[in-house]
Amino acid sequence: MTSFSTKTSINEHKKRPRGVFYVSINPFTAKSVLGLNTKLMQYKVISFFLLFHLGWLSSHAQVATSTQEHDIQLIQDFLNDVADENKRPDVILSKHVLITETSSDEGYDYLEASINEIRLNLQTKNIDEIEYLPFQALPKKEVRDIDPEGKPTDKMYFLRYKNRQMLAVYIEGDKIGSFTLVSKGNKVAHFVTY
Repeated sequence: MTSFSTKTSINEHKKRPRGVFYVSINPFTAKSVLGLNTKLMQYKVISFFLLFHLGWLSSHAQVATSTQEHDIQLIQDFLNDVADENKRPDVILSKHVLITETSSDEGYDYLEASINEIRLNLQTKNIDEIEYLPFQALPKKEVRDIDPEGKPTDKMYFLRYKNRQMLAVYIEGDKIGSFTLVSKGNKVAHFVTY
């Protein structure tokens, strides 16, 4: 009998009592946490992380969507004013376009001529059918030849009418930073700021 009780006491020491809190750095290797089994604990930990990350992604996507909607509204307001032949190009430029580097008459003349060219292009189009595509939505083959030059690509939009590109716009602050995408050599284009 003595040998039997010795075996029992050895086996009892190997067992961990339920309801004891064990600390583990990795929650997937914990044997017992407050008496919960490992599978249930793993499920809870995974569920927590998934819900946390989904909530964060959802709030981040809502902010990005509202920013895009704001940017597109700025572009639409610009196009509506350009399409209105009663609005002078210099008034459109001062209202919608961020001009910090252009100080010569030649520079302003170029911008006014560009506004008139966009106006002419819009005369044959239904403005409501214009698509506003963010840089990230374009296929890689279409954006690989564009050099953002450190500008945030989430502020770059490409306007298409009936699947043909008609204008590229870069938003800076609450104004249009550029509506001119030009080649800078080596088959690479960039936005010119004014």
